[in-house]
Amino acid sequence: MMNMKELESFVDSVDSFRDYINDECDLFEVFSEGPWLQMCSCLDVLGDTSLAIDAFLDFSERSKRNGSGENYLRLYGLLQSLFVQQDAVKHLSECFDEKDDFLKDYNLSNIRTIRNISVGHPTKRGEKGKGKPKYGFITRMSLTHDTFEINTAKDGGSVTERHLVPELIRLQLKVLNTQMKHLLKVVEAYRTEPKD
Repeated sequence: MMNMKELESFVDSVDSFRDYINDECDLFEVFSEGPWLQMCSCLDVLGDTSLAIDAFLDFSERSKRNGSGENYLRLYGLLQSLFVQQDAVKHLSECFDEKDDFLKDYNLSNIRTIRNISVGHPTKRGEKGKGKPKYGFITRMSLTHDTFEINTAKDGGSVTERHLVPELIRLQLKVLNTQMKHLLKVVEAYRTEPKD
């Protein structure tokens, strides 16, 4: 199950990366304006999505009692935050010409699929000419503050999957934190003279 240590570790990695590029070396001099702005955008998005994940995990008793509407809003926001967070680490990796092999991780790929079929493109999922489409929906009676089921229909049949949101968050942060620590080592190689 998820505990806050994974999120805190990820936030620490992002903060260390930001502190390093702002205080320890003058990367603005190394990078052209485009990649520098991309890097700044990625770091801001990683901070923003971490705040969204923290808010999701720090639910109040009121949100437990408020029922489906608030739970849907929280789930849609959380799944979109996870999706955008993956993209931000990918694009930060691009700034250093680093491969995005970490995105091939089964858990990250699965989180993207879960987001797409449940809240991203649920009414018709699939590419033209690549088999029959899928149709997905969140089973309303299954939705709680930290669990949900997706029913996916295809070819006259359906499959129901249950997901524990804190576990999805934990699995993602584990992979992304490893990549952020790798990127910190990469950025240290760009070190120029310390600022005066």
